[in-house]
Amino acid sequence: MEVYRYGWPVAVLQRHRLFWPWDDPAFATNTLPDTGLMIDWTNLLLVPLGAGVLVAAIAAIVPSILRRRLRRAGRCAHWGYNLHDLSRCPECGLMRGC
Repeated sequence: MEVYRYGWPVAVLQRHRLFWPWDDPAFATNTLPDTGLMIDWTNLLLVPLGAGVLVAAIAAIVPSILRRRLRRAGRCAHWGYNLHDLSRCPECGLMRGC
């Protein structure tokens, strides 16, 4: 039996081709039985679930990284105002260094 799998990054379609014993006269045929394309439902459900987890992780990590970079550059973490000459952010009142 040959199994062909289709899909990226996870194979969600598969095709099985069966081999018959050609030397046996009971199986005298010239065609290989083909099951056609079948859906692998577990992989089909895992693809969007994995993509959702990946998007949620990125959405949680990116804002904290951006806020940290703004604070290190001497800017307000929420609005991006330059706080080098100011003691507080004019928009939100955030103290410099907080």
